[in-house]
Amino acid sequence: AVKFYDRALLIDEDFFNATMNRAVALGFLNRIEGAIEGFFRASYLEPSSVNVKYNLGSILQMHGRFSEALESYDRALSLEPDSAEVNWNKSLLLLLQGNYAEGWPLYEWRLKRDELSADYPQFQQPLWRGKTELSGKRLLIHVEQGLGDMVQFCRFVPELVSRGAEVILQVQKPLMPLISTLVSDVSLIAKGDPLPEFDLYCPLMSLPYALGLTTETIPSFDSYLSADPLKVEDWRNKLGPSNLLRVGVVWSGRPEHKNDHNRSISLDALSPILDLPVEWHSLQKEYRASDVDLLSTLDQLHQHQEALSDFSDTAALIENMDLVVTVDTSVAHVACALGKPTWILLPYLSDFRWLLDRSDSPWYPSATLYRQKEPGDWLPVFAKLTEDLAEKIDAY
Repeated sequence: AVKFYDRALLIDEDFFNATMNRAVALGFLNRIEGAIEGFFRASYLEPSSVNVKYNLGSILQMHGRFSEALESYDRALSLEPDSAEVNWNKSLLLLLQGNYAEGWPLYEWRLKRDELSADYPQFQQPLWRGKTELSGKRLLIHVEQGLGDMVQFCRFVPELVSRGAEVILQVQKPLMPLISTLVSDVSLIAKGDPLPEFDLYCPLMSLPYALGLTTETIPSFDSYLSADPLKVEDWRNKLGPSNLLRVGVVWSGRPEHKNDHNRSISLDALSPILDLPVEWHSLQKEYRASDVDLLSTLDQLHQHQEALSDFSDTAALIENMDLVVTVDTSVAHVACALGKPTWILLPYLSDFRWLLDRSDSPWYPSATLYRQKEPGDWLPVFAKLTEDLAEKIDAY
């Protein structure tokens, strides 16, 4: 892309779109100084462009230059205060930094983004954002975003019940059996099924804002979901006895995920770790085409995709593991919600929920976070993971 932008700029050195998009591309190539220079040039060409300041903020954020990124977002907002994209990206940065007081209110701008606004249902009933008394009210919490988000944020439902609400929780179908273990006095409705009558509604991920969440008040439990005991026993019988440490592993998520190129790992890159004396079990239901051939040669990695029909099966398999090692996918959230020791491998710029510069999580007591120190560099992460696994094997 950069080569084509360069050719365009040879024809017209003042071509604004080529100048700005070239800067974005350089940012994705980790050529950060060249990117910043390009954004300054684009800003000179169009001083009132909100997109220049927004994109500069995004690239600075991607490279961990957070204070500069916030300044750039604020400059964009001085030109267009109601920009949903800028406000939303600023919210993600504030939440990543643990600034929940400012971050969660701004996170509400996601509902107005062109990219997602059509995905949010509009009801005649009033939106609930924490100000209306819930006692005696029927409150619909509707699905939004991914499976992992449902697992992480459903933890707030018991608080709503304690406030006297009759909660109707809309859930993705693959999660229905697992989420049903959250609390008994909640009505679960599968996404796509007709909704019952209700008085108020709230998107799932607006609950932290509605409840005034801070990092100190996150409802953190050793576990808050549970696996089906019969399925756990079935897996125990199927796996049989073992004198090795049992470790479940996930190395890739959905390719459609916006950040998948950063969060997922190729099986080839991970395979040296699989030589450790561990009983390895894949917790993945689907595999990349690029991994299939290598997968067939790794006899030490047990596969179970045919037996994983929904997340209740995955949860029961996880309960038979001593440890889960995973990239940032829905399985990480399921394992942590079950209270299973879970080692999560994170890219340099992780999702906002994992915060910054810490190896633990206020959301999940059983989680240990392994972070990249440089963008795209997994080798030090694998080295630390191998060292810690060796210690765990010795202690087993």
